[in-house]
Amino acid sequence: MGVGDTIRVVINSISFFILLALAYYLFQFNPYIGIIFALASIDQIEDVYRITTGRHPISAYLAPFDIIFETILAVTGLFMLILSVVYWYSFESWFFAILTVLSIAITLCAISDIAEDVKVFSGKLSLSAEASKASVLEKEIESFRFFRKL
Repeated sequence: MGVGDTIRVVINSISFFILLALAYYLFQFNPYIGIIFALASIDQIEDVYRITTGRHPISAYLAPFDIIFETILAVTGLFMLILSVVYWYSFESWFFAILTVLSIAITLCAISDIAEDVKVFSGKLSLSAEASKASVLEKEIESFRFFRKL
């Protein structure tokens, strides 16, 4: 595990706590949105597990859900960026400067994960299409053999 992976683990861990806090806050107003944010926070722990071990604990067929959860994180990061820039301009505090850098890192990490999930899911779909083509081809070969025996 290199320096880049370590940075991604730290960013995903921070994202987990941010999304968990948002899930707790939003659950009081709308339980469905709170549950979605809680699932998005669990997805960040899954990303940490995937980066540290190199194994995917979730099937590649569930990648669309992962893309949705990473999109929630990217939108949250963009919202944090907007708020931190506005407040940094108003208060000129180091906290908002650090929050700006952190929100940019969170957004870029989420976009990177979305791109990776799209690549994995499209690869799975192409493999499924090739497998179905192969099964059709096998059926054609067997039918050809059947007619050849006659």
